[in-house]
Amino acid sequence: QEAHSSTPLAYKGLNFQGISQSGPLRDLLAQPIEEWRDQVRNDLEDSVFPRLPELQNFKQHLYDEGAVYAAMTGSGSAMLGIWKV
Repeated sequence: QEAHSSTPLAYKGLNFQGISQSGPLRDLLAQPIEEWRDQVRNDLEDSVFPRLPELQNFKQHLYDEGAVYAAMTGSGSAMLGIWKV
């Protein structure tokens, strides 16, 4: 599926007051991947998903298909999923 996310609009909609990382990214990425889902996030998802709900749905689809972590890359150029094999 294809959807276009505008980088300027993604950043324009970013709410800097709402950014809440659970700690330094380096420390979060040192955690087991299974813990990333609730801790490692792309804050631009909050700006992009309301305008492009199909991207949010695709992220959920990755989890439904067994991904242990899924996220939008950057301002929405791609979605990624990580599976354990």
